[in-house]
Amino acid sequence: MTSISQTPYQQLKNTKAGQYVRDNKFTTAIAGTVGVIATAGGAAKSNSFEKFAEKAIVPAAGAGAMALGGMLVHDALVNDLKDHKLRATGKALAGVVMIPGGAQAIGVAYDIPVMDQALTKPLKVIGNAIEGLLGKHKQMVGGGALALGGAGLAALTINDIRKNGFKEKHIVGLGASAFVPSGLAVMADAAKSAPSMQQLGPKAVKYGEKASQAIGGVALGALAFTRGKAALDNLNEGRLVKSAGNGLLSLAAGSGSAFLLADATGSDVVRKAANKIFEKAVAPVFEHALWPVAKSAYENPVAAAALTAGAVGVAAYAYFKEGRKE
Repeated sequence: MTSISQTPYQQLKNTKAGQYVRDNKFTTAIAGTVGVIATAGGAAKSNSFEKFAEKAIVPAAGAGAMALGGMLVHDALVNDLKDHKLRATGKALAGVVMIPGGAQAIGVAYDIPVMDQALTKPLKVIGNAIEGLLGKHKQMVGGGALALGGAGLAALTINDIRKNGFKEKHIVGLGASAFVPSGLAVMADAAKSAPSMQQLGPKAVKYGEKASQAIGGVALGALAFTRGKAALDNLNEGRLVKSAGNGLLSLAAGSGSAFLLADATGSDVVRKAANKIFEKAVAPVFEHALWPVAKSAYENPVAAAALTAGAVGVAAYAYFKEGRKE
């Protein structure tokens, strides 16, 4: 097994704060989301706080994103590129987006030329260059790139499974194989004007879409199973917050899986089951729990921030002093 170099990212990950976040993902995500909503609510209610958020909070978040993005790219090259290519690809892509994205947040906040378009300008230039280079062939080439990208990601995933064993993260990589029929469908649609494709083209598009939906449905179904199992394990361990979070993810993934499989198969029975899961299990959580909390945090930002800080403090104390996880 290759030793892990202590890059800045690894050092950050192994700090007490990093350990807390890794072991309490749902609590951290909830606190972060409520914090963002409370900040937006505060900005809407107070001009002075709006200025503070614009000139201090947003740039600070942008600087943090830039730093973390750089750490991710560096760690991917140092620790993952040789033996964990799938992980390296994910980290590097995230970092490459976070660095200019964070820079643009700072540039927009302080009206800094060039920096205020650090992410959008390169994307626009690349898009225009591709369109100018490919012209009327852009749909065909784009479909081919989508198919090849999906196949490549699936191949990387399979190779990673062979080396390191199957893990839940591989569901996403295998699900990316849905891009293969999607890309082929895009290519078939681009070629449908050709005499030889006038009859085959529409059928290829239809079957490509259905194959993509089927693969996506199976991948989401697998994710629903693994998250559901995790929820039960968490419940048995007394980790109620994590159990609830995983349970909600399982229900949402299961509902999405059923909808995709219903579209792929054309089955009314599967569609009715998907609607039942969504209406009876997923929608009520959003309507009666998540939405009221979000609305309250927006309308009462000071109270929401205080309660969130207090809850995080209690959870951190329980974690570090008593070893309790969410």
